Amino acid sequence: METALDAARRMRAADVDPHHIAHCLIYLQDRSVLMEDLLTRIERYLHFGLPEEEHIRIQWLVDKIREMEKREGGVDELDYGL
Repeated sequence: METALDAARRMRAADVDPHHIAHCLIYLQDRSVLMEDLLTRIERYLHFGLPEEEHIRIQWLVDKIREMEKREGGVDELDYGL
C-alpha cells in the first residue's frame, strides 16, 4: 500500500493523473485513516461511555469525513453512505 501511495503522490506532484486514479487512491487512504480513528473512538464509547473530549473528537471526525465527501462531489448531507 505504501508503494502505491508513494507512486500516487508522485503522479499527483507531476500532474500526471489523467484518469484521476492517483487522486482517488490518496482520497480513499485519507478517508480510511479518518474512518479507523472514528471506529476506534466509537468502540471506546460503546465499551466505556462517552467523556466530553471523545464526543468532541467523534463530532470533529464525522464533520471532517462529510467535508471530504462534499469536496470530492460526494454524497448528499442526509445520505450516510449506507
